[in-house]
Amino acid sequence: MVSSKISIPIPDEEILPKANDLGALANRINFETRKNHNKIDKTISVKLLIALTDYRIWRQGLQIFYHMFKNIEILINNELDTLALSEGKTDIKYPNSDAFRFSPDQIQNIDKDLRVASILYQFFDPKMYRAQNLRNDLLVFYNNKDSFESPMHLEQKKFVQHLYSTFQEKPHVLIAYCHVLYLALFAGGKLIRSSILKSTGLFPDIEGKSKNEVVQMATTFFKFDVLDENYFKIRYKTNYELSTRLALTEQEKLDIIEESKYIFDTIYNCVKELEVYNTHRFNTKFKKMGYNAALFILFILFLLYIRRLVLHIIY
Repeated sequence: MVSSKISIPIPDEEILPKANDLGALANRINFETRKNHNKIDKTISVKLLIALTDYRIWRQGLQIFYHMFKNIEILINNELDTLALSEGKTDIKYPNSDAFRFSPDQIQNIDKDLRVASILYQFFDPKMYRAQNLRNDLLVFYNNKDSFESPMHLEQKKFVQHLYSTFQEKPHVLIAYCHVLYLALFAGGKLIRSSILKSTGLFPDIEGKSKNEVVQMATTFFKFDVLDENYFKIRYKTNYELSTRLALTEQEKLDIIEESKYIFDTIYNCVKELEVYNTHRFNTKFKKMGYNAALFILFILFLLYIRRLVLHIIY
């Protein structure tokens, strides 16, 4: 992993969007989803403290995002591959190269099936991909068993169905996920990563690996293979603004804002679903423990009674 301690300076005039730019799509998303964001932020902050004490709960949380990023990235890859093939290119792997640099006017004139792909190519960098990192982390917690590949909980299944059905009707909503989910990793992700690294008891013991090596193996979701994460984030946000400002219609932007609200609400619903699931599981476990404890106590009383009988007979 490349060190992220190198700082790359960026002139202020090259940083977009500006905080007071009310027309910037990213700013509009942030403003319109503030209520939804605050709701999930409070929930995750509390649940994180619990998850960091039990690897089973932590890996359940990772699964939520695995199924999100996995399916989002399937669609992103499909869009970029379609664009590449339409231009007779089969070896293009890195967006933001000169291979597909379109002006907003050019994007408006591109075949509708390629418009979203063209916009994505302006800002999405393959170093943002998270699905494989998440899979690697989960394999550590599942002892190299891929039993997590398919969603196991209803809300996660509903999300996958919603993503594909909505994408078929409004492919531009994919751009909402590129802002809400990926940029969140640079903000809240840093705080979560810091908390995780301190929770060494969360990680399993792996033969031949030190505890630090296991921690590094199981936390790749929050790591980006870049020289400077802050520079990478700013460039991503700037390119996002430049590529979406004029290339999308107002209705498409409104669709993206609504989809952004849905993303926050879905994460909240997935977390609450896990809370209910684990509460039921723990209650069942404790009830069973209580039943077993009662049986144990009765057994001890029975032994004491037998002992008294035996002693009574002897003496």
